[in-house]
Amino acid sequence: MSAPWVVAVVVLWVVVLFLGVLVLGVLRRVTTALNEIGEQNASVADMDTLVKGLPVGGFAPQVSAADRHGEMVKVVTPGMWSVVTLVRVDCAHCTQLIEEFGSGVDQPVGMPSVFVIEDTDDARRLTAAVRIPVLFQKDDEVSRAFNTTATPYAFVIDPQGRVRDRGHPNSAAELVALADRAFPIVSIDPPPAGEDASSRDTMVL
Repeated sequence: MSAPWVVAVVVLWVVVLFLGVLVLGVLRRVTTALNEIGEQNASVADMDTLVKGLPVGGFAPQVSAADRHGEMVKVVTPGMWSVVTLVRVDCAHCTQLIEEFGSGVDQPVGMPSVFVIEDTDDARRLTAAVRIPVLFQKDDEVSRAFNTTATPYAFVIDPQGRVRDRGHPNSAAELVALADRAFPIVSIDPPPAGEDASSRDTMVL
């Protein structure tokens, strides 16, 4: 084989090796990019779930949180209608909602209500004047049990422990409206003589 042919073959092999290394590099970059996209999609899906919260009709979690005295209390009142509202100190709408319940607003009609907030000194100061029970969670454990980190987020729970309605109330009026929407017929007037008041508490499905 003449010298020019030898040089040509060598050059050809160098080109082939260079292209092979180049292709391997591109494939490695593509694989890395696809893995990152997959992780991002999974993260977005997880975040979407955490924002949505428990679905209507799903069972509320049987979780507890500490009251002001450190006693562990069930978040959902067993066997009764109840409203669980998740709030945060750094949420403007939450602050407004909490302040309204500290200025003469009572419980939503016909059912117990509770605020759940992360246990910090600021949270205890903010909720000091609230007229409904406040429970203090650690590391968002109650929020995550309700499948959400969004606030304010209220869940109306029926006596069977199912989520009957949910929403993001930005004021006391909206929270009461949410409770009324889930359980719209609640007697607040004395029942006629001989009639049991509980018989008039009728749930409309």
